[in-house]
Amino acid sequence: MYRLQKSCGRIRKTVLTQPMPLDRIVKIHAQGNDFLLVPSTAWDTKKTETIKNLAHRRFGVGADQIVITNINTKTGQASLDIYNQDLSKATMCLNAAYACSQYLLSHDNTLAWSLNIGDCLFHAQPPHQLSFDATPFLSKPSHISIPHTPHAVQGLYRNTINEHFLIPTENPSLFPLEATAMTVLNSNQFPRGINISCYNWNGDTATVRTFERGVGPTYSCGSASLAVFLSSPQIRTQATIVQPGGHITFNATYHNGQPTTIYMQGQYSFIASILNQPNHPFD
Repeated sequence: MYRLQKSCGRIRKTVLTQPMPLDRIVKIHAQGNDFLLVPSTAWDTKKTETIKNLAHRRFGVGADQIVITNINTKTGQASLDIYNQDLSKATMCLNAAYACSQYLLSHDNTLAWSLNIGDCLFHAQPPHQLSFDATPFLSKPSHISIPHTPHAVQGLYRNTINEHFLIPTENPSLFPLEATAMTVLNSNQFPRGINISCYNWNGDTATVRTFERGVGPTYSCGSASLAVFLSSPQIRTQATIVQPGGHITFNATYHNGQPTTIYMQGQYSFIASILNQPNHPFD
């Protein structure tokens, strides 16, 4: 772990040998997505513009999303409110849930950490897994045809709390994802927008690329990975989803042919802690 400190106008990096206190603003990373964790005690709604600037790639620290955390170290419970760079609220982000779970485990892996995002409950499983109930993510899929794309395509609509259009293809790296996504998003089929992914299965491994609503081509999308996993034509108890930012491994338990519990494991890294002057948060 590292701590970034500003001294005489310069950034100084020092190695940390102890777990980072959970009352700090930190930057963490999972599968190509980076997040700023901001304790709820530091979240001043009158200074939202300052927090927005923190997420800016050129004028701040930079982050895909801002996660407001309320962490109880006595009970091992945490609630997360996730915001995009423009401070619009995100309904769900599995990569953020995974990254936060690993951050909490790195602080104390003896606690049975649980995390709430909206109505969904997640559990941090040592050493490196996140588990959750599959039920909220099991919407009925439907087949969709998009005739006016550069190459007329058929795909699967799947709602894993976030909405996804999944397009099977022989070679995701060559699929015209961006052009297809723009045509789909400019149509009237999805007035609220949708995430578009192309994918290909090879054994128990799927290669996936995603064009995320409001973001564009993204290194990784956790809910898109889960949507591909759940939409497999065969029941899979384990599979690996490979995206440009890294890979996610899902394991699932089943009852009567339906997944009941999902276990997720990806790549996590701690980037930095952001220190502020006492009594002057975000100034």
